[in-house]
Amino acid sequence: MRMHRILYLLIISFLIFAFSVDTTANEIKTYVMCVGISKYKSRKVSNLKKPKKDAKAFAKLYEGRRNTEVQVLLNKNATKEGISSSIKSFFGKADKNDVVILYYSGHGYEGGFCANDFVYGEETGHLFYDEIAQLLAQCDAFGKIVFADACHAGGIRTIKPVKSENNSNHSMKQVVFCLACRNDQSSYENMFHKNSIFTTYLLKAFGGDADYNNNRKITVKETFDYLYREINSASGGAQTPNVWGNFKKNLILMDHSNIDGENLP
Repeated sequence: MRMHRILYLLIISFLIFAFSVDTTANEIKTYVMCVGISKYKSRKVSNLKKPKKDAKAFAKLYEGRRNTEVQVLLNKNATKEGISSSIKSFFGKADKNDVVILYYSGHGYEGGFCANDFVYGEETGHLFYDEIAQLLAQCDAFGKIVFADACHAGGIRTIKPVKSENNSNHSMKQVVFCLACRNDQSSYENMFHKNSIFTTYLLKAFGGDADYNNNRKITVKETFDYLYREINSASGGAQTPNVWGNFKKNLILMDHSNIDGENLP
């Protein structure tokens, strides 16, 4: 009888231990870094109205979600060094099962982003696409996505092969650049919208408008198809989003499946 009781206690102890194990260890985690630059350090660089609002709005989409971390860099904190070091440290926490998302809103040029310390005619503050690609390639995440709300963003298509110090290619698998416009176009701010045109429709896409199959999960393909159609229409063809990279079309960027529909953005 005593042996039965001991066996019973052992089984109960095992079950308690089994259910206490962290079941989220193998779940996909999402790391979202939002950069918005409305005010630039150099007086020669014109300030913008929307980027700070854009970055905050995009961050709000992900804040408070399970298995999600969000970091925001605004204005003076978004120097070239600030952005680069944050990509290394923040995205460096991701493992091979995770997804990292870099959102940028601010000035751009054909070939990169204008960080807060950008200066015309000098190398200061130029964050080249090649540099961004190399930083992302060194991250272990399964999915790596960049949303660029900047003028002339389409210049990404001139990106050079990414090389490491030992001259071997970094892994660019599953890297996606979703760009607000072609390299010969501007990314427009609309006085009637709280956010820029690109970010306005990106927020709508992730809020559920791009969920074409109604499974409450927004994929890369659904996002781009929605942005291409809506922004082209809203701008009268003056702004054409494009996408660059090696990725799976069904890579999930936003998941509403475990959230009450009434709480969707």
